[in-house]
Amino acid sequence: MTGDRARLNSVELAPFRKAIAAGVRFGDGGARHGSALEREANRVATTSPAIVNDLLKRELGFQGIVVTDALDMGRLDSSVLR
Repeated sequence: MTGDRARLNSVELAPFRKAIAAGVRFGDGGARHGSALEREANRVATTSPAIVNDLLKRELGFQGIVVTDALDMGRLDSSVLR
């Protein structure tokens, strides 16, 4: 998820909204850097509490499991596991 919040809402988040509305229960948060929502420039979406907890779970209402296929990223933070 890159770009400013307007782009995130209109482009990158559109498929997430559709998937959540369709009842998807499992998703990959993505290994993208530089989100408008994350203060740490090198933090990837999958390990970001701002993206996983605040955006996907609280704002968009995703109730499923967010995973990553890159466990070697080395940035998993316990705040993402809430």
